[in-house]
Amino acid sequence: GGNPLSLEVYAELCVVSRDYPAYVQQARERFGIPSESSQAELDRYFQQRFAAHPGEQQRFYALYEQARQRLSGNR
Repeated sequence: GGNPLSLEVYAELCVVSRDYPAYVQQARERFGIPSESSQAELDRYFQQRFAAHPGEQQRFYALYEQARQRLSGNR
């Protein structure tokens, strides 16, 4: 229900899930996501949102890149 996460937070969660799987549980707790199935629901929510709003998907990719660089130690 409701608006789950900001695009920024979702982008960071995706980076963690992909590049730092050991920290996914920590990230979920920080972002208030109770479980893996909640994260899967988020994925579906954002997939639908991106399908409806292509501009949001572009913004997501930009935020994802920023989060990736930030988390990798600003290299």
